[in-house]
Amino acid sequence: MPGDMVGLEILDVIKNTLKRYLGDKLICCDLEYDEKYGNCIRVLVSDNASNAVKIWLQVLDGVKHLGVPIFFEWLGENDLSPEELGMHVANALTKMELHPATEKPIDILKILKEERE
Repeated sequence: MPGDMVGLEILDVIKNTLKRYLGDKLICCDLEYDEKYGNCIRVLVSDNASNAVKIWLQVLDGVKHLGVPIFFEWLGENDLSPEELGMHVANALTKMELHPATEKPIDILKILKEERE
């Protein structure tokens, strides 16, 4: 199918970009379908969180023109605080022009009210 070919060509471009940034730390890079975001790339690296998210953000800058969301996972230590990791993920979502999604709706007014009490 033509659409599959375009997906595979984009995957090859992204894989080559990832190999330049990650070398042998790249474990796998797969084109997947996500119900919330559509076609996306899942990347698994053998590195810690701080290095992985740094490279993730650099890769997003390099392949933004392709318009495919890229999500990193890492096998190494999570050496970032929850706040630091949250900021990096928010930055990545912004670069990909995506909005965070939750499985269940969030009542933000209720949460804020509980925080104030």
